[in-house]
Amino acid sequence: MINITLQTNVFTVKDNTDILKLYRILGQKYSKSGLKHFEINVNGILYKLIEQNPNKSSKWGMLARTGHEVVQVITQNNKYMGVFVDGIYNKY
Repeated sequence: MINITLQTNVFTVKDNTDILKLYRILGQKYSKSGLKHFEINVNGILYKLIEQNPNKSSKWGMLARTGHEVVQVITQNNKYMGVFVDGIYNKY
């Protein structure tokens, strides 16, 4: 897990890009599913970034199956906060 402190609000446009870059570089794959994941502590709040399972029937799964990079952002309370699609963050 990476611990960082940001001087701005969590997940501004610049921060989104930086956090996704960290995910791409430092993310590891689950041994069973092979999906990439990454945990980051931002200003004391834990976030999990998890690669979308392309086998799911959701619209996010469909995008992942068709070659888009889809990364779910989940809070420490296991609440889905948003999703990155091809590097663009969409808040739920």
